[in-house]
Amino acid sequence: MVSIVRGAMIVVTLVCWGMSLYKLRDLARDRGNLPLRALCLALLAITLSMTIQPFMPRIDQFLGVLDAARLISNCLSLLCATAAQAFLLYLTSDDAETRRSVRRRS
Repeated sequence: MVSIVRGAMIVVTLVCWGMSLYKLRDLARDRGNLPLRALCLALLAITLSMTIQPFMPRIDQFLGVLDAARLISNCLSLLCATAAQAFLLYLTSDDAETRRSVRRRS
């Protein structure tokens, strides 16, 4: 059972890396696209959060602080949620009021 969960986690992480790299390629072509920037930030944050999970004990040992990797992973998850909210706001409109709303919520 544990090996199935680990295998599924690896597959999901690889899919997230694929989506992140695909969208980063799109962002390189259109740097001024604010919704795409927010989407790329959300994808990268959740991808990094999932990537460090198997290495948590080693990261804690390297940093010398218990649960430091969990804190980093949780902060990345919050960053993902904030960027996803900005992405959804930018989808509704792209005027100055929306930009102020994104900054205020961030």
